[in-house]
Amino acid sequence: MGSGTRLGLSIGHKIVVRKHESQLRCVSAPGKGTKFIVDIPIREEAVLIENSTFSP
Repeated sequence: MGSGTRLGLSIGHKIVVRKHESQLRCVSAPGKGTKFIVDIPIREEAVLIENSTFSP
């Protein structure tokens, strides 16, 4: 294995949970492995364009 900073999961948690207000879960079973689940909800946001010069 290569060497790294070992900060990947910590940084990923900050991005997913804090920035995107989402969830990062870990499911682990001895002898079966580990699964990371990232839940990022899809949000529809209204965009208001004031004084637009766009005309179809």
